[in-house]
Amino acid sequence: MSRRTSRRRLGRVGMFSSSWRMSRAPNRCKTSWTRRRRPLGQWISSLTMLMKNVDQDSWERMIEINCKGILNGVAAVLPGMLARKSGHIVNISSDAGRKVFAGLGVYSATKMFIEGISQALRLENCGSGLRVTSIQPGDVTTSLVDHANAVSGVDEEATKMFNDEPECEELQSEDVSRAVLYAVMQPPHVAVNEVLVQPRDRSV
Repeated sequence: MSRRTSRRRLGRVGMFSSSWRMSRAPNRCKTSWTRRRRPLGQWISSLTMLMKNVDQDSWERMIEINCKGILNGVAAVLPGMLARKSGHIVNISSDAGRKVFAGLGVYSATKMFIEGISQALRLENCGSGLRVTSIQPGDVTTSLVDHANAVSGVDEEATKMFNDEPECEELQSEDVSRAVLYAVMQPPHVAVNEVLVQPRDRSV
């Protein structure tokens, strides 16, 4: 895996997992947010794999984080937003939620799950004051490229399938942040449902 390819892929897949812990009392909902850092090699090996190279533990890990993590977040904030008749849920998805990438099959499927949940929230709560935005970043440069040479256990066969992408100037994290700000800063009657943000010289 080349240095540049590592940077692109690390930017696309992200390196943190998020989870919600909720404890409910009669008139109270307490929510806490935690971030768990995983070893770089473990993350990459769990994401870049061919379907035929079955690794059910890695599949389960992606489902727990990308699918159940989103549902936990929705469960934590949706009731309050509906009660206030105002709220904005911003889900960070991926361009992999619009197009399946070889070697990222299960990961792409989990991102399509996020797109489905986002659309369902819009349809079911239309007229409630709720807005739901899906941010779909492509290849993003991250500082984790400095640690790319530490990656081990990668499915090399899967890596070769997406290693031939043409070089281009990748997105910066600030580019994605601006996309989020664009969505949340609109007037209340405006809903930005999806934002696909990619490097200019690469498109889905």
